[in-house]
Amino acid sequence: MPLIQATVTVEQWQRFGQTHASLVGADAPHMLPWLLDGADPHTVRALLAPLPEPARVAFHQRWWPAYTAVTKWDTQRRTP
Repeated sequence: MPLIQATVTVEQWQRFGQTHASLVGADAPHMLPWLLDGADPHTVRALLAPLPEPARVAFHQRWWPAYTAVTKWDTQRRTP
């Protein structure tokens, strides 16, 4: 984020967000939690701020809980 803040204007960043939000579309519930995994609360708030209220609510109430419920690494060794 510091590099982006140092090199692009607010208007450019907003246009980037709008353009890519339209491309992500239906994949947002899967992609957005992954992108924000490990981000601090301030960064999460800043990146969710441009989204419409229903999307922000969905992120907190459905998308993030569903993402965190998934086992990302299988720690059990399996024999072939």
